[in-house]
Amino acid sequence: MYLFLLSFFVWALVHSLTASAVLKRWMAERVGERPTAAFYRLGYTAFALLTFLPVLYFWWVLPTTPLWEVSGVWRWLFWAVGGAAVLAAGYSLLKTQALSFAGLTQAMDYVAGRPLRRLDAPALSHELVVTGLYGWMRHPLYTFSMAFLWANPSMNVRSLTMAVAFTIYFIIGSIYEEKRLLAQFGEAYATYQQRVPRFIPHVPWR
Repeated sequence: MYLFLLSFFVWALVHSLTASAVLKRWMAERVGERPTAAFYRLGYTAFALLTFLPVLYFWWVLPTTPLWEVSGVWRWLFWAVGGAAVLAAGYSLLKTQALSFAGLTQAMDYVAGRPLRRLDAPALSHELVVTGLYGWMRHPLYTFSMAFLWANPSMNVRSLTMAVAFTIYFIIGSIYEEKRLLAQFGEAYATYQQRVPRFIPHVPWR
């Protein structure tokens, strides 16, 4: 348990630091702004995936001691919620340009000689998205990822640990992310924050 929590904490910390504008600017000063704008996000994504492998290992060796089991019609309901959460998260990602999220768009634009986004532009989109699910909650990707993790009809120690760890990470990550979005979009994002809840519609946690 301790090894998983420690590895997850280190991964989350490094993941946040490598997403910082300070590190991007440091990299741009050494390799150039255009190559950094083109390949930083792709490298960041690959680095995040590779460094998560040890976390997965320590999670996988956690005990699978059963905690609770949902049966009958409730089990089907949990599965339905989990499936709907996956679809909603996928839709939210597409709404904000999935290829750009992974860094592929930037790399392809560089190879093709097309203009690149500013280095300090948000990772997910060229513009502030406030329609669709983003008109109901500011972080639908986080909301539906958490819904998927908790909509588990057969919860054990291993799955509960992952659900708790990522829930904390998403909450803290949303605060960090909104500071960057506020710096990027200014008053437009401040107004959006006041109008739309963070995770759950009609729940006024700002």
